[in-house]
Amino acid sequence: MPNQISIAVPSLIAPANGASFATTQQPILFAWYAAAGAEYYRLQVSKTSAFASADLLVNNGGVTAISGFDTGVTFTAGAYYWRVRGGAFAGEDVAALA
Repeated sequence: MPNQISIAVPSLIAPANGASFATTQQPILFAWYAAAGAEYYRLQVSKTSAFASADLLVNNGGVTAISGFDTGVTFTAGAYYWRVRGGAFAGEDVAALA
């Protein structure tokens, strides 16, 4: 069984979850407060709050920036949902999603 590491839940800063983006707001920087114990983050951006695989526009698990990330994705105008989860290289991630 892998080691389980306790990681705090990151807090979202901006943009607001469910925010509407206009095409003039490119690029979009996703920002969060660093989570204690996190060595990397998984950032997900979706067109729906369900985060179904088919709705994910960003599913990046290798984000090592500690407080924000520019996905490089051009978003069309509309509402988007996002979440981030901290992880550690030493063991299984057991943190909740923010």
